[in-house]
Amino acid sequence: MIIKSIEKAMKMLDYVSENSGGTPVKLQNIAQAMDMPPSTCARTLATLCACDYLEKVSRTQGYILGPKAYLLSAHRPYRMDMLRVAIPYLLELCNKVHENVSLSTYHRGNLYVAYSAFYEDEGIRRKGTLRGQLYSSAGGRVILAYMDPMERKQVFETRGMPTPEEWPAAITPRSLEKELSKICQDGYCIACPVNVNMAAVSCPLWSGGSRVREAMGVYMPVEHFQGEKREKTVYETQLAAYIINKQLARALHE
Repeated sequence: MIIKSIEKAMKMLDYVSENSGGTPVKLQNIAQAMDMPPSTCARTLATLCACDYLEKVSRTQGYILGPKAYLLSAHRPYRMDMLRVAIPYLLELCNKVHENVSLSTYHRGNLYVAYSAFYEDEGIRRKGTLRGQLYSSAGGRVILAYMDPMERKQVFETRGMPTPEEWPAAITPRSLEKELSKICQDGYCIACPVNVNMAAVSCPLWSGGSRVREAMGVYMPVEHFQGEKREKTVYETQLAAYIINKQLARALHE
């Protein structure tokens, strides 16, 4: 059982990480989000600051992530075993379609974007682990589609059904099952999240041999995802996933 004080401290780090954007997060906002009295919250924050996981900018401005928080992932990205195999093919895909690529991974009920590469005029820019959206992203939907049915049931019991904003075509058990079956039948997922001018296509990665915990794909502005570009993107994404899966299977048996 997780010690409650440690659990709260980890949630505080998550909250500051997700809400700062480089701007300090005020004590009262953290305390409200954690449902804690400000004085109790301040003591835990002081401990995190003393350990350099948070930094107190000032009494009025609030807190930002400290140097130790960044050092946690400085030496080894999350799922480096997977990324070592996949990154060369992700970068090749990025260059082929001239769009952004990413690899998402599922862990304990949450989706994380373990790797992203952005296609830009000055070259490819890379980014490390970010929190992803399980229901609204193409990668999250792929992982759900290939998940063990009992595990998937637990996910929906814990998180609830997708909302119309997250997945408009899958807001009832019947429509959700239909969407998940189609993804498995097609071998990929295309998603255009509501209120976001982006389209994405994603394919499963069989990192554990017989299970899917990762998905890789391409995302771009909706206006780019049309006609021949759409067909080329789907084809190249499937091809890259096929090659990565072959390499993963080979590594699994070495």
